[in-house]
Amino acid sequence: MTTSLTPRERSVLAILQHRIDETAICPTFVEMRDALGLKSPSGVHAALQSLQEKKWIRRDRHRQGVEILQRLPEAALAQALREIEKGAKAS
Repeated sequence: MTTSLTPRERSVLAILQHRIDETAICPTFVEMRDALGLKSPSGVHAALQSLQEKKWIRRDRHRQGVEILQRLPEAALAQALREIEKGAKAS
């Protein structure tokens, strides 16, 4: 199931899933950008748009946040979070 996602999509979904599970609050574009080590939030926006088109998440234009429709399996979530953390330490 996770093979249909690009590495960036998988990372963004992992950040969303982890943050919502931990705090019940959706991270901001800037928080996701910083976690991924990107220079602008446009990469996050593109990944969110793609996740919505692939039916992994649902976004409402009139409300902030997302609804996760398909969750990453625990092993894939843990792996994605380790890769994000490793990338953050490298930069």
